[in-house]
Amino acid sequence: MPLITLTSDWQRDDYYAAAFKGQVLRAAPEARFLDVSHSIRAFAFDQAAFVLRAAYRHCPLGAIHVLAVNSERGPDQEHLACFYRGYYFIGTDNGQFGLIFEEEPEVVVAIERFEAERQRLPSFQGLAVLARAAAHLAAGGELEDLGARREKVRRLTRLMPRHNGNAIMGQVLHVDSFQNAVSNITRELFERVREGRKFSIFVKSFRNRVSRINEYYGQTTPGEILALFNSQDLLELAISFGDLAKLLGVEVGDTITIKFE
Repeated sequence: MPLITLTSDWQRDDYYAAAFKGQVLRAAPEARFLDVSHSIRAFAFDQAAFVLRAAYRHCPLGAIHVLAVNSERGPDQEHLACFYRGYYFIGTDNGQFGLIFEEEPEVVVAIERFEAERQRLPSFQGLAVLARAAAHLAAGGELEDLGARREKVRRLTRLMPRHNGNAIMGQVLHVDSFQNAVSNITRELFERVREGRKFSIFVKSFRNRVSRINEYYGQTTPGEILALFNSQDLLELAISFGDLAKLLGVEVGDTITIKFE
């Protein structure tokens, strides 16, 4: 039985995750679950995408990844099920898939099969649609049986870094449990714009500056700001043996600017 992972903003002290898993187990009693996180900020699908992007590839191939953040269907966003690099993804097409997938998925379908349940439970579409779609796949159902094919997922340019010949402007995507700030700037973009030049990286303020990339955290004197590319090849800023976000007041959405000489 495939593994089902769950990423949500439901928090630990509510009943939503238990109801979701119970709904799946009614149709697929042998399903296995892995909670990625239930501590996503309310409606913060960009944070959910970052967390799942970091985790999904460490799961067995064939795992079913459910994104239950901002999961209500709207006039410009459908419920989708996707197959990408050997994994299934289920959620709402609100821009989160575009932050996870580097290219378009091999298969994208609109989840239309459970429309009656969605109308019956309009305030809990994670249960009415997403749980049922996950159970369908876990029980061996075909992806195409869920609904009609779609060509691509939604991508929001406002969440992507901007750049010109001399600078990259990105933002903080995530503050981890060590108070490190992870940006949306990839190593590939950095090197492509850099072209071997010297650079300065600024976070939130031009007073907070670093001008080299570490290979590991310990290369910097304790208490100083450092930059490195993490395991996802995203630019991360930290304070050596310190709490960058707390000490500098850095929050998700804050600006990170790289200027090239």
